[in-house]
Amino acid sequence: TLSMAGMSNNISDVTASTPSAHAQLMWIAGSEGSFLVVFSNITRAGSYSLQWKYDSLNDMPLSVIQVVAAHPIASTSDISCQSESMWLRPVLCTIHLRDMHLNPSVNSSALLIELGGVAITLMTTNYTKGTAIIATFIAPSHLGLAPVSARLRSARHLHQIGTMQNVTILPAPVYSPFTTLKCAPTGIAGKPFICRINTFSSEGMPTGSSNTFAGATIVVE
Repeated sequence: TLSMAGMSNNISDVTASTPSAHAQLMWIAGSEGSFLVVFSNITRAGSYSLQWKYDSLNDMPLSVIQVVAAHPIASTSDISCQSESMWLRPVLCTIHLRDMHLNPSVNSSALLIELGGVAITLMTTNYTKGTAIIATFIAPSHLGLAPVSARLRSARHLHQIGTMQNVTILPAPVYSPFTTLKCAPTGIAGKPFICRINTFSSEGMPTGSSNTFAGATIVVE
């Protein structure tokens, strides 16, 4: 509550009960019975009620002031992404934007998120969750690193938020019911013959890597 007290005939400075808040009461010259109250240095975002305390003015209704976060800056903001993801699965990054007073902000109008590496052709979909901004994209079918960077536009400059995040895209697990083994129906004695194994994920997408069958045993009866 910002409590205005100590009004005097000479319209002097007054103080507020909220820490670090200052207020000044000014008479509008040439305007009978009109005054301005100027608040400064309120750095904490939130809802404030304004109560006048002076003689019979104690019974005046409360006024409510909503203080919102200032423009977010990169140096007080941060980003974090999951370190790994299976291909074609959602990848989530969490961005916390804050202003110079550390107030959380969901003003993403100046936020730029860029993907690189195997995800360079993709874009993120952003939404808010509480005081966080969630950036998500579907992991590409290419395996490797997908760097994620977040920056804030300021005038003509782009300022990096935190450190670049590297997401490793891994193949989806092999789903054995969808795995197939096909061999030629006949072979020639003493000659090699070839069989083909096709591996798929539970979604029916081809998957697997060079070490998928590391340690496997093939039994010929």
